Amino acid sequence: MEPQVLIVFAKLLIAHLLTDFVFQPDGWVNSKKATVLKSNKLYFHALIAGATTYIILGIWNNWEVPLFITVTHFVVDYLKAKYENNKLNVNKSSNNKNKTDKVIPFIIDQSAHFVVIIISWLWIIKGWKIIIPIVKDYFISSDFWIILAGFILITYPFAKLISISTEYWRKQLSEERKDSLAKAGLYIGIFERLLILIFILLHEYEVIGFLIAAKSILRFSTKDQKEPQKQTEYVLVGTFISFSLTIILGLLMYYFLK
Repeated sequence: MEPQVLIVFAKLLIAHLLTDFVFQPDGWVNSKKATVLKSNKLYFHALIAGATTYIILGIWNNWEVPLFITVTHFVVDYLKAKYENNKLNVNKSSNNKNKTDKVIPFIIDQSAHFVVIIISWLWIIKGWKIIIPIVKDYFISSDFWIILAGFILITYPFAKLISISTEYWRKQLSEERKDSLAKAGLYIGIFERLLILIFILLHEYEVIGFLIAAKSILRFSTKDQKEPQKQTEYVLVGTFISFSLTIILGLLMYYFLK
């Protein structure tokens, strides 16, 4: 890929990052969430997105892409603000405070903006004729489906299998300890399996050893815990089951991908 093509993508990404995280104060975010379309910050923010893109791109005869980004940025932020406003009202009435009410909209919002950046990039470089055959060939490739199946398998299916496998030991922990493990352990396990599978497919086995060492240090029980030995043994059992399943799956995937 030519350097100039990558520069265009980098400029579009930088314009977005500046717009959403540098040029947007927290007060603007709260204003959009509280009043949605009645907030003038929603309109200002969309205009800043388009203007920043236009200036950083420096393609002065191309106004279509900045306009496209302005409109799509407004639509995406409006939908996010409307969703958060509805959730805010529901939570106030039910006294419910769910952390995912902030995380999930943020992820969806940024993913939508990223899709817009990709579309804008392909628009500028006229890359549709190049990218469509590549995407088509990739989707009919067996490698794609093997990789997709593997990465799906190591998330919640493996988490469920590990949970069932360690249920006997989990029952021996206190109720307080079980609750904390159920919330934190699930996501820690998913992310560590994702990293292990990526490193196996990249043939970077040494990094897996580093992960095991880091996990042992970070999750080792401290003296102030009520049941350090049970907790440590439970974590080690779950960790080794998780690592073993992922390593076996990764080696199988690597074999079929060759």
